[in-house]
Amino acid sequence: MPSRRTKRAATKSHPRSSYSRRQRRGVAFVAVMVAILLAGGAATALLRANPPDVHRGAIIGQHWHAPYQVEICGRPLAPYPFVDGEIHTHGDGVIHLHPQTQAFANDNANLGAFFASVESLLGRNPDGTQFLILPDGTRYEHGGSCEGLDGPQELVVLVNGEAIDEGPDYLPQEGDDVIVRFGPQAPIGTEPIPNPLPVGHGAAPAEAGPQG
Repeated sequence: MPSRRTKRAATKSHPRSSYSRRQRRGVAFVAVMVAILLAGGAATALLRANPPDVHRGAIIGQHWHAPYQVEICGRPLAPYPFVDGEIHTHGDGVIHLHPQTQAFANDNANLGAFFASVESLLGRNPDGTQFLILPDGTRYEHGGSCEGLDGPQELVVLVNGEAIDEGPDYLPQEGDDVIVRFGPQAPIGTEPIPNPLPVGHGAAPAEAGPQG
């Protein structure tokens, strides 16, 4: 039978053992929290170094610019003249995206909306090919022909040198270089084709302020 002294010694050892377990648990908890914080910091640094590709249209209050050119059968079309609106051009060969309402913001700030503003139509056929109709009604599309060139021609939309499939649904970004091309590329310095949209079309009313 254990002595009273042995019992007291055993009784005293329990609090120490309990304290040690609590201490180990506390250390483990701190280690886990440190690991979580380190992992979160690494993830944040990774996202900052490699931000996700967020592609959206211009929103209300923004003012983006995207140079554009239309090429027909190896010749550039002269820039569309000045037109007013939330998506407009100054006759400078630049698309100005300046949404002031939801009707022209986000997904509505697209390439099709720009061409509509200059009385043209950039669209897509049921087979997925794209077409362009100019203000005078002339239509250019895949399979069409160019005078003096052999074989069917193709209409493509290029953004920063790469062909895209979105066509009228493409959302121009600030600084994008947009080309709508039917037939071969137009060499630099080639005399442009007169634009069929009359100069002065869509001029801003006298009371309207200047468009940026």
